[in-house]
Amino acid sequence: LDKYPYPLQERECHTLIDKDQVRNNVDPLEFQAGMYSLVIGRGCIGKCTYCTSGTWDEMYKESNCKLLKRRNRSVAHIMGELERNKHRAKTVFFQDDYFALPTRQAFGLFRQYKEKINKPFGCYFNYKQILDHPDLLDVALEAGLDNVCVGVQTGSEEMAARYYNRNIPNSTLRAYCKLLFDHDVSASIQMIGGNCYETEEYFQQTLDFIKTLPFT
Repeated sequence: LDKYPYPLQERECHTLIDKDQVRNNVDPLEFQAGMYSLVIGRGCIGKCTYCTSGTWDEMYKESNCKLLKRRNRSVAHIMGELERNKHRAKTVFFQDDYFALPTRQAFGLFRQYKEKINKPFGCYFNYKQILDHPDLLDVALEAGLDNVCVGVQTGSEEMAARYYNRNIPNSTLRAYCKLLFDHDVSASIQMIGGNCYETEEYFQQTLDFIKTLPFT
């Protein structure tokens, strides 16, 4: 992925149409409260039924093209994009569905981020990676981590497996949320509501799970 140029983020590259008014040379960060968003790679390690990110490799196979399930940019390429835009950004958010860098590279990225960017940032961590390497969370916090999103979707393990193709145990999600809480990290817990396959039993299991999460 490093062969591709960085996204066009400069003011002269954007036009905004808002309320029938055309505005040229608009900085997109003006409309994101100064948040700079980027991705560190393409593809997703999951295969959730409600999202297409984990299905791209299968779609390419249908066209007789081979595509890895997950492709990451190099740390140098990621940092290059961040350094180009840090003067415009107040905060940074890594938009990848999972922050799926190998652990060693993740350590390197956060250490460079601290040295060269040093601004608050958020991401969607790989829960197991953080639980297996809690020192990675420490390095991320030192680098500026101040918020994460946790995709729970449902507190029913049966519903998660049967309808969402997710097999993350509630115990793993609970342990991850507790680790975030213990480190005073702001966490947004994402749930899917209104699914026609959600029974009263599934809904009650979700409520019961939520009650076990730490909060202030």
